[in-house]
Amino acid sequence: YSDRPCEDNDAIYRPSIAPQSDAARGYAVAPTAATHRLNCPRRPQDLVREITAAVHARDANRLSAVYDWVGVSKAAFDSTYRRLDALVQRPLLDIAPLYPPPPVVETVTDPDGASDVETAAIVDTPPRATGLIVRQTSSNGNALVSTPLQLRHRFDCLWIAF
Repeated sequence: YSDRPCEDNDAIYRPSIAPQSDAARGYAVAPTAATHRLNCPRRPQDLVREITAAVHARDANRLSAVYDWVGVSKAAFDSTYRRLDALVQRPLLDIAPLYPPPPVVETVTDPDGASDVETAAIVDTPPRATGLIVRQTSSNGNALVSTPLQLRHRFDCLWIAF
């Protein structure tokens, strides 16, 4: 590459065959369906399957592919990656969803004191999982290790985070 004309470099100008996209020319491009990962986990069971495969293969790189690295500083990268590596080195027992705590039930006493009435927020839909709990045995098999993972939704995909 040079800023000089092709002839000065004993070269022949050849226009590109395909026009470059805005992203290829260095312009910022808003995320669209075309820029999303094609095979990213979109449902919790897809994410569980990918985590399971990474642990069975003892592949921290595969697990890091579903980690939400957005906002992780360069300084925090090493410790986060070490945690992912430690997670894939232990034998897997189970991966289960974590749900938010149930709504608080409020007890209201009737003004005449005749009865107690319990009220709670009515929930039309079942709660959505907010995380996963990875249950494993320690490397020597003597203890149970539980690792909670947050679930994050970004670009129509599910990601994990510590």
